Amino acid sequence: MRKLICLFCLLCLLHPSATLLAVEGSLPEKYNVVWDSPSKDYNGSMPIGNGDIGANVWVEPTGDLIFYVSKTDAWSGGGPDPELLKLGRFRVRLDKPLFQEGAIFRQELDLKTGSIMIHAAIGDIKRSIRFWIDANRPVVHVDIESSTPCSAEIALESWRAEGKFLRGGAQKDIILPVDGQTVRWYQRNVHSIFKDSLKNQHLGEVADQFHDPLLSRTFGGLISGAGLKSKDNKTLVSSEPAKKIDITIHALTAQTKTAQEWLAKIDLQRKKAEEVSLEKAWQAHAQWWQAFWQRSWIDVTSAAGPKKNTTPSLLPPNKLNFRVGVNSVGSEKFKGELGRSSIFKRALSDAEIKKIALTRSPSSQIPEGDILFTTTSEFYSEVPNSSQWSDSSEITLEAWVKPHASNRIGRIWDKTMPGNDEGFLLDSYTANNLRLIAGNHRVDIPNGLKIGEWNHVAVVMEADQNRWAVYINGQKVAGKASESPADHSTEVSQAYALQRFMNACAGRGAYPIKFNGSLFTVDGVDAFHAEPEGVQFGPDHRRWGGPYWFQNTRLIYWPMLTSGDFDLMLPLFNMYREMLPLLRERTRRYFGHEGVFFSETIQIWGLFRTTDFGVNNPGFYATSGYMKYNWDCGLELSAMMLDYYLYTQDQSFVKDTLVPIADEVVTFYSRHYPRNPDGKLHVSPSQSLETWHTAEDPTPVVAGLRVVLPGLLALPESTTSEDQRNRWKRLLEEVREIPIAEEAGKKWIKPAHVFSERKNCENPELYAVFPYPVYGVGRPHLDVARETFVRRANKGNGGWQQNSIQAAMLGLTTEAKDLLIQSVINENLIGNEVERSKRPDSRFPAFWGPNFDWIPDQCHGSVIERVLQCMLIQTDGKKIFLLPAWPKDWNASFKLHAPYQTTVEGRVENGKVLDLKVTPESRKKDIQFLN
Repeated sequence: MRKLICLFCLLCLLHPSATLLAVEGSLPEKYNVVWDSPSKDYNGSMPIGNGDIGANVWVEPTGDLIFYVSKTDAWSGGGPDPELLKLGRFRVRLDKPLFQEGAIFRQELDLKTGSIMIHAAIGDIKRSIRFWIDANRPVVHVDIESSTPCSAEIALESWRAEGKFLRGGAQKDIILPVDGQTVRWYQRNVHSIFKDSLKNQHLGEVADQFHDPLLSRTFGGLISGAGLKSKDNKTLVSSEPAKKIDITIHALTAQTKTAQEWLAKIDLQRKKAEEVSLEKAWQAHAQWWQAFWQRSWIDVTSAAGPKKNTTPSLLPPNKLNFRVGVNSVGSEKFKGELGRSSIFKRALSDAEIKKIALTRSPSSQIPEGDILFTTTSEFYSEVPNSSQWSDSSEITLEAWVKPHASNRIGRIWDKTMPGNDEGFLLDSYTANNLRLIAGNHRVDIPNGLKIGEWNHVAVVMEADQNRWAVYINGQKVAGKASESPADHSTEVSQAYALQRFMNACAGRGAYPIKFNGSLFTVDGVDAFHAEPEGVQFGPDHRRWGGPYWFQNTRLIYWPMLTSGDFDLMLPLFNMYREMLPLLRERTRRYFGHEGVFFSETIQIWGLFRTTDFGVNNPGFYATSGYMKYNWDCGLELSAMMLDYYLYTQDQSFVKDTLVPIADEVVTFYSRHYPRNPDGKLHVSPSQSLETWHTAEDPTPVVAGLRVVLPGLLALPESTTSEDQRNRWKRLLEEVREIPIAEEAGKKWIKPAHVFSERKNCENPELYAVFPYPVYGVGRPHLDVARETFVRRANKGNGGWQQNSIQAAMLGLTTEAKDLLIQSVINENLIGNEVERSKRPDSRFPAFWGPNFDWIPDQCHGSVIERVLQCMLIQTDGKKIFLLPAWPKDWNASFKLHAPYQTTVEGRVENGKVLDLKVTPESRKKDIQFLN
């Protein structure tokens, strides 16, 4: 064990930042993702990014480093709609591969520094790669270090240059001729659907008055590196072997008159980046990520107290010591290879078993303080003084095994006499069958092990809870569940941290995060589409394509308020603000009045998705029944911006973005709809989301107006005009009450005042809880909203469904926690069917999906974020509610944001908040505890 630890330390010395996880063991490092083996394909990729440029990174079994690179503004020219395309795929190959049989391998996503660290050792040769995308510049870095001089090559692999998977009207990539020291390529939009889109939606006469965001948009990159030379127009190679090789990829998107102008821009961009040394760039990059993680955090742990180990062991006692790989008389030796083998003095949780199954080498993944014994090499012998270890009420045994085809009966762990099964026995027989004999607990797992491959096996015994379980490669394959519910706090915390990380990787670009894959889509087969079985769609594919869908996109952004990630929200607001001139003109031409409406599906310039509006549609309303009157997303956008102002107190944002958008939205409702005889606004014809296609005065609209209008009136008078305030007051007086049903003394919210034709699986009535908190904890008529939750028609969970958020907002602790855990551990009710929220071949823990959308599903992960936040903290004006839906069996450490530039930091222990720190101090008086 000591020798292997030293080897690991030597590897880490190549890049000191790689040791952070083992040394500090604090947030966010405790949720790093670590793999000890390569990935078979793109499904085993890790995400990384700088806010604008993203990459999927993995090492193939061949030892080659592979990665895709994406950018937030790489839009095709369209056909029928623009698609967000990748820049390319890249392959880095060393003269001695990063992996081969017998190699020590470790790939780690280091959250603290926003980098991926890869360490490999083959014999005496040790290699290290630090992969990072500069948080401050548009540069991808592949930093290679080796214990001996090595050679490397990097190649661009362009499927589009070969004419494959040309989505959204994409052309073949242009790869420039060899220049001796760089690889240069680009995709250039030589045509655009922008004017055709305006013409099809009855705006062709004004098309020349608006900027075409697609035509001549050019995106691509440049590969370079000191000591690298051209092999061909797609490949650079080392001029001579070296111990350090630094490869850079410079990415650029720009609308230029000519391709030569784009080439001049990227060459200048490269020169400016090279003016900063690699070390200075890395330090500034790491500082950005450190500041990001210091903004906020949630770290959940179990509140279960120490157990009283008074229950007898589940194992019958005997005087024999444990043995590894052999029985007590030295026979039935395991044929194959044995790796790390350990005994723990307690019963590890499912999550802990999954963690220790990640690596065969010592690391912080193993809870070493609980280890009774461990060895990291073949050990066909007796463990001294171990006879009484099985007498305690709990124990865990684990081992790495690689069975040979000749293995007939081979012991893994043994504490029995031949011919007498009393004691403990874990072995394999007929090569790949796994068997456990532990007193009365006997189980066979046929074909459980893979011949010639490393398998992780573990057994847990816990007498206090009458729990026992057998695991293979981190997955439970047999056993009896604990009599107390599983905790899952570790998985919840990691899911929260990883989703927030992915948002930061893609949230600072020119356009908002795409809900259907973000920057991290990969090749795959999409069973949703009626295509021949097994057909690949290519790495640019995403279900529902390139347009934005607000109901999905908004879920990514609500959690950013509480986490204080305000900079990540601006691309969303900016995109909608830039649409205003065109949408004002649309409303004037369509309906002859002022104001704007934002449709549920939009192109990046603001008009409907072509499929929804319809080709040759003679009218002004979408032909899709799901989208015909589905435009109340402008109200939710306004509500979100109002909260953004409350949190940041940024009055320039109010003047430049919030009021210009929100005033146009409420003006549309005021001018577009008639009044009833009683003077109340009558929102009809309309619909209640995508679910009720015929609706009058739908709840999302009524609740939205009842939240947005008071929010606008509460803005500082210096940021609004008297005319605006008078119009807002008048409209608020005209808005109807929330529609309520009553029966047998119970009241609940209806989806609209009048409704019919249910078509989808949303609960519009609960929009009066989230995103429009008319009802909730600390607010009037909580009983009405809770009754509505009980009666909701759609009880699904996963993807964009938000029942878990609404449960937390209503203080329904048990329901919120159960739904949250279901989403995290990959078990959800999608529609009316129980489905997995994550495809089994997606190796990265937070690559959810496809669910309703695609992989990775950003709605699913963002709902996890939001519900966890709402369980801990909610606000109403200046009121701050702590623990409104927090389970007493979870502890937590947290730092979260609240309105009026406030942060709330502390610990939860056994249902109590300790070490509470509120900044500014004056806001502490506004704290209310609701647990």
